[in-house]
Amino acid sequence: MGTISYNKNNKCIDCGKSLSSCYALRCVDCSVIARIKPKNKCVDCGKEINGGYKRCHSCACKYNWKTSKKLKNLNRFGKNNGMFGKQHTKETKRKICLKTQKQFQNGMPKKTKDKISRTLKNKYRDINYKNNVLKSQRKGMKLSPNKPEKLLNSLLQQILPKEYKYNKTLSIAGLIPDFVNKNNNKIIEMYGDYWHKRPEVLKRDKRRKIAYKKYGYKTLIIWEHELKNLDEVKDKIKEFNKIGDFGYGNI
Repeated sequence: MGTISYNKNNKCIDCGKSLSSCYALRCVDCSVIARIKPKNKCVDCGKEINGGYKRCHSCACKYNWKTSKKLKNLNRFGKNNGMFGKQHTKETKRKICLKTQKQFQNGMPKKTKDKISRTLKNKYRDINYKNNVLKSQRKGMKLSPNKPEKLLNSLLQQILPKEYKYNKTLSIAGLIPDFVNKNNNKIIEMYGDYWHKRPEVLKRDKRRKIAYKKYGYKTLIIWEHELKNLDEVKDKIKEFNKIGDFGYGNI
């Protein structure tokens, strides 16, 4: 089996006779002659094949798969894509969002919704897949630390330079901590007073600490109001790095 070609001229490549199919390269007589020619060698693996072909069956399949993959990448992410190097405006993004919401709410059948939901749930059970998705999402969001996180980061660099890093991409059990020390498997979380004292968020944060513990990480919680006394925060960080798990603060 050779690679499928498209004959634009609809003529035999050997004798020039007109052909009925644009996918045929030779007429019947010339194809018979080509098949009884001395055997050639496959250009990829060197295996002996019929004279009319360049590649053996397995190499032809691999070649077709590679070329189709390259074309797919060019069409989706490369210059063949009409949006290559461009970005949608905010108004266009808003319209696309509204359209997809309407399709999902009204136009999409319930069976399709359930099927999509099951597929995503099954995919997210794979921790590696979930971590990769979260990592790519965080990269696209281009997050930067807020004011309390910046202040805490400056304290950490004073006390333990280059030990803790502000985390943007590392996911642990599908969760993304604020500051991570990979050398000692320790995490420092910066909790805002308004958001993290809500009842539903408190429950989630407790599950978060348990999840970190399963993966061998110890967690220190620093609240926003604690930053009013930086000396106490420094002592708390130093104590945490000596002893280990410093508890869950005021929760």
